[in-house]
Amino acid sequence: MRYHLAARYARRVELCRYREQLLSIGDYVTSRWLDFCKKPDWSCEIARADCADLMAADTVIVFTEMPKTIFATGGRHVEFGLAMAQDKGVIIVGPRENVFHYLLPDSQIFATWNEAFETIKQHCN
Repeated sequence: MRYHLAARYARRVELCRYREQLLSIGDYVTSRWLDFCKKPDWSCEIARADCADLMAADTVIVFTEMPKTIFATGGRHVEFGLAMAQDKGVIIVGPRENVFHYLLPDSQIFATWNEAFETIKQHCN
């Protein structure tokens, strides 16, 4: 399975650990943004790469935040919308942040990465 990981940039190091877990069970992670260094002129390059990476994935895993608790640019919301429009599989790790997240059944929403990863592992066997 090919996964794209979507989250705020500040969680990049955390998501690198999750990528390693997915790789350890034979899955592939398309999220090149995890290896990018943030630079002043990076926006256009990262946006193009991110869209291509998302399109190459079978499933997008969106890591959400508690609403109104953290300032972030919201790129993960765009990635969620792109995934839905492309009829990709979508998994949310964290709370539902907006009304569109309610389009997903409860079986695709997980409170923690460990819960999501256990379900992913079960589908690998």
